[in-house]
Amino acid sequence: MFYTFLVIVALFFAYKAGCFETENNHDLYYKLTFFVIFFIYGFEFYNTVDYSVMLNKFNLVNRTDKSIFEFGESVEPFCAFLLKICQPIGGIGYYLVTAAFEIFVMYKICRKSIDERFLWLFTFILLINFDYVIVFMTVKRQFLSVAFVMLGVYLSSLESCENKRIF
Repeated sequence: MFYTFLVIVALFFAYKAGCFETENNHDLYYKLTFFVIFFIYGFEFYNTVDYSVMLNKFNLVNRTDKSIFEFGESVEPFCAFLLKICQPIGGIGYYLVTAAFEIFVMYKICRKSIDERFLWLFTFILLINFDYVIVFMTVKRQFLSVAFVMLGVYLSSLESCENKRIF
């Protein structure tokens, strides 16, 4: 029920992003749309099968003195690195940071390639089936890898070196 409410709110903001004449209102509703999407993806508290597995990996990495390369097949080195970086903010903080990065990259690419009039369609396709949302949440590490590739494509598609800033 709460998920349905959030989808309706995201669709409302996406629709409103295409309705205004001024650029300021477009940008505000565009950002609000992606904030709601971040809320859905960031706070996945026990919605997925992988949630408890990642929390166990977080505890394994942060409660030992091993280096990030000593976990073998149980935890990949880059994942162990991210889990160690997020130690001060906790396991839930790890989920929030990775979701924020993924949604930020999605926002930047959509901002460049999707017109405000069609943001509602993107949001609808992204969120309409809860099973797809769960899949994106479950494959957190894989989606993070795809987000890095998408960020590389985005940065390489900018016209000049002067404009190659992320923020």
